[in-house]
Amino acid sequence: MACVHVFGQSTHEPVVEPIHGILDSYCLSPTLRVGDRVGQHPKDDTFHGICTSCLFHHALKQALLPLEEAGRTGVQMVNGHGDVCHCFPLVAAYLGDYPEQILINIAPYDTSPVTTATRNNTGAANRFPECTYEVIMEALQELCKEFREEKTAENTLTYHVRASALGLSAVHEPFWENLLHVQPNKMVTPDILHNAHGFFCHHIMQWVFNLVDKADFNLRVVAMPRMVGLRAYPSGLSKVKQWTGRDAREVQRYILGLIQGAPKIKPKVIKAICALLDFIYIAQYHSHSNDTLKYLKTALQDFHKNKHIFWDLGACTGERSGLENFKIPKLCGFHDYEPSIWQFGTIMQFSTDITEFLHKQSTKEPYHSTNKQDFMAQICIILDCHEKWAQFHQYLAWVQNRFTNRETSPWSDMDSVDESDTNVYNSKNNATQYSVPYQCSVA
Repeated sequence: MACVHVFGQSTHEPVVEPIHGILDSYCLSPTLRVGDRVGQHPKDDTFHGICTSCLFHHALKQALLPLEEAGRTGVQMVNGHGDVCHCFPLVAAYLGDYPEQILINIAPYDTSPVTTATRNNTGAANRFPECTYEVIMEALQELCKEFREEKTAENTLTYHVRASALGLSAVHEPFWENLLHVQPNKMVTPDILHNAHGFFCHHIMQWVFNLVDKADFNLRVVAMPRMVGLRAYPSGLSKVKQWTGRDAREVQRYILGLIQGAPKIKPKVIKAICALLDFIYIAQYHSHSNDTLKYLKTALQDFHKNKHIFWDLGACTGERSGLENFKIPKLCGFHDYEPSIWQFGTIMQFSTDITEFLHKQSTKEPYHSTNKQDFMAQICIILDCHEKWAQFHQYLAWVQNRFTNRETSPWSDMDSVDESDTNVYNSKNNATQYSVPYQCSVA
């Protein structure tokens, strides 16, 4: 549930349309006078980001409103065996990349979304105390007493500065505020795709390009023998504009062999990269023990011991300040792996590979079915059509199950089949006549 208007260059995210719908509904209400207030808002990117973040939390709070009462009193739910249970649904984990994580935990940018580590402490070798629910709410209460109910554009920017000093963003009403047993410091789980693989692609590989001449490095990549199971890069790796999770996994398999023998590659460089690869591989285990978690912690400590070799050799260059102290939020996120594994188990179940894969079905494929003009409305129509066909297909499967399992079903006495069911489904083979369409034309 990320609004990519804030975090990325793409504007094709399906969830953006309902948020725009909320904005339109307010703008079309004359009694709210939203047009007048918009005219008074300063043209400031910071103010726009604050408003978008507050809108995100407000929308998500309304979506999760039924969980507040259900978490306290419980709700009747049927499990896979057909037994009715009294359940208490709770929000346990939230999948997202770094921008979404700081948005969820109302943390300032370039800080840790889970701990109290600030911008100047993200490169520390030790983990800072967790930013718990009590710590966040205490800071929000302090800000509420200071600013009271006065909400203007100028006060909002002042509130943002004051909240940043307390380690918070300008969001004053997080969506999880009234959810039962919610723990924001535990709810945000490590993301192996954007965190570990992203750190390898955006930092380690760039430092390697600075140590090894790009032309020489590309020749080494091209000269690799073609082998089954290894992806080939005929043009080299320095020209890759957008790294994917598959690219990161492929390069991690032979990066040590590619850089061997380069003049600037010192033994500590090999040790640092080897320790990082050990950390990434161990973190992806599908089961863990006390020993594996000890190996995970040791690998991270070894990387911190040898990381300064990149700065000493002049590999850490760029517009970003603080690289000499490795003030990188992704590096700070590595400390959260071990506590999260103790809390929820393996982190592979919370990887955003799951949600990133859905971008193809929910955004890219419907976009190619449009005429590329006013595509947002067309994408919503196509997705709505697909959803209706999927629901109808599911209904046909349910009817088939009622006819085939009626004699052996333990609750067959409670079911009744009317003529409408028999008219919709007359034979077992009728279900194959209905399928979800791949594309839907829009007039």
